[in-house]
Amino acid sequence: MKIAALVLALAAAWPAAAADVEVRFSAPEKFRDAGRAGADRERATAAIGDVFRTLGATLPQGQTLRVDVTDLDLAGTPKITPRGDVRVLRDGFDWPRIDFAWALEADGRVLRQGVESLAGVADDRHAALRSDSSVLPREKRMLERWFAQRFDTARPQ
Repeated sequence: MKIAALVLALAAAWPAAAADVEVRFSAPEKFRDAGRAGADRERATAAIGDVFRTLGATLPQGQTLRVDVTDLDLAGTPKITPRGDVRVLRDGFDWPRIDFAWALEADGRVLRQGVESLAGVADDRHAALRSDSSVLPREKRMLERWFAQRFDTARPQ
């Protein structure tokens, strides 16, 4: 009995579920560079969607972040090698780019919205990029910076 009461008390004190996040990709087959083939494009859009969902999960419960990605250009240039496809960066100026519209909503009304065209420098010297093993670390970092600026969260290092 005491354990059940403790579990109920902890559940009541646990933070409520985070915001909802909806990510849509408009005409991904027309994106500038989301990979060489359909499977590459699916991996890239899934990874970008995951970044938006992870970031949006930090927003308060009851809010919904809606994102419509209209263009994507991944960092680097695809190159076919004997080991498979790789992305080659040319001295840090082949950075990622992403265009999207977004809206933050709550209780059926739009709180904030915007249209963004982000381009981020692919700086491999940055410690966060060297230690990041995610699928698209440069794109992820660019979106983390945007999110921190838009929603006043702690900025990534």
